[in-house]
Amino acid sequence: MAKYKERVTSYYLPVYKWVSKQLEAHRVASPAPGPPLVVGISAPQGCGKSTLCEQLVAAFEHEGMCAATVSIDDFYLTHDELEAVTARHAGNRLLTHRGNALTHDLDLGRATLSALRHATAAHARVELPRYDKSAFSGRGDRFPRAQWRVIEGAVDVVLFEGWMLGFRAVADEDRVAAVDKDLVPINRALQEYKAMWDAFVDAWLVVQVEDPAFAIAWRGEAERKQREAGRPAMTEEEVLRFMDCYLPAYKLYTPELYAQGPTTARPGHVLAVTVDRDRNPTSIAER
Repeated sequence: MAKYKERVTSYYLPVYKWVSKQLEAHRVASPAPGPPLVVGISAPQGCGKSTLCEQLVAAFEHEGMCAATVSIDDFYLTHDELEAVTARHAGNRLLTHRGNALTHDLDLGRATLSALRHATAAHARVELPRYDKSAFSGRGDRFPRAQWRVIEGAVDVVLFEGWMLGFRAVADEDRVAAVDKDLVPINRALQEYKAMWDAFVDAWLVVQVEDPAFAIAWRGEAERKQREAGRPAMTEEEVLRFMDCYLPAYKLYTPELYAQGPTTARPGHVLAVTVDRDRNPTSIAER
C-alpha cells in the first residue's frame, strides 16, 4: 500500500494535474462544444501505461468528465491481412507477427480518432475496435464488431497510447539499414503515421526508460504471472524471440523521440517522465 501511495503522489497525480492544465488551455482555445483533448502517450511495452490510463480515467470520472482510452493495439490488421503482410515480406523477421509499422490498419485508426474528436454531444456514440491477441494461437485477430467497446456521450479527454506512437521516420535509409536491414520497409511505412494518427494529438506524454531492454524483463514478468495463474504463456526463450522484433525500432527511434519529442510535439505541450527498472519515476519535466 505504501508503494502504491508513493506512485500516486509522485507519478499519477502530477501527470493528472498536467493533463488537466492542458485540458483547460485546450478549452480556452476551442470553446464549447469544442473537441476533446487528445493526449498521445508514447511508452515502452510493459512500463505500466495501461495502469496509468486507468488511473487518469478514474480521476476524470471523479470530476464528472469522460476520458476514453484507445490503443494502437486496437488497430492491428485482421489475421488474414497480417498473414498477407508476412507473405509480402518473406524473410523479414520483424514482420513475422503484429507489432511494427505495416501491421496496423491506419484507416481504421484515423476513422476512430476522428469519431472521438467529434464526440461533443450527449447523444454521441463511438464504437472502439478491440483486438483478440489470443486468437489463432496467439497470432491474433480483430474481434467482431458486435464485441467492440462503445463510448456514449460527450468525451472530454482521449488517451491514445502505444509503444511506437510518435516515432519519427528516418530519411537516411543507410542509417536505418545499419541498425537492422529488416527495418527499411517498416521505416517507409512509418512515414504515413504522422499524418494519419499523430496529427490528432494535442499534447504528448512520453514515458522514457534508461534501457529499452527493460521491456524484455517486464514482458517476462507478465508471462510468468500468466503461467502462475494457470493461463497460457510464453517461455523465456519465446519472450526473447518476441521482443527481438521490437528492439531494433526502439534502438533506432527512441533516441530522437527522447531528444526532440514526438512527431507533432509543440513546446509546452509535452511531458517527459523517466521511469526506472521498477517503473518508478525518476524525473518529470514539461518541454
